[in-house]
Amino acid sequence: MADTATIVAPQITDSVTQTNTKVLGDIPAFATGNLMQASSQVMALSMQNAVSAQQQATMVHQASTTEGINILYSSLTAVAAQAVGVENRSTDYSKMIETLSLASSKSA
Repeated sequence: MADTATIVAPQITDSVTQTNTKVLGDIPAFATGNLMQASSQVMALSMQNAVSAQQQATMVHQASTTEGINILYSSLTAVAAQAVGVENRSTDYSKMIETLSLASSKSA
């Protein structure tokens, strides 16, 4: 009687075998899908970091350019050159000579 209780119908063993085979066949597909998804996330994050770095670099470049231009315009040479440019547009040459002499004396 004990022998009849341990016997399993062939249809059940076939069903279990097919299920196990299907699960084992799905594992490479799941692993590949996980790998592709992880790779996509890494690439997206690296692109986001690159864009952020470019934006930060652009802000630094704009700030340094603005500061450089401010330094150029605030220096005495730039002010003298601007004054000479204004005087060059006039027809009074005595004023132009006076401005040039003032600019050269302040530069020295």
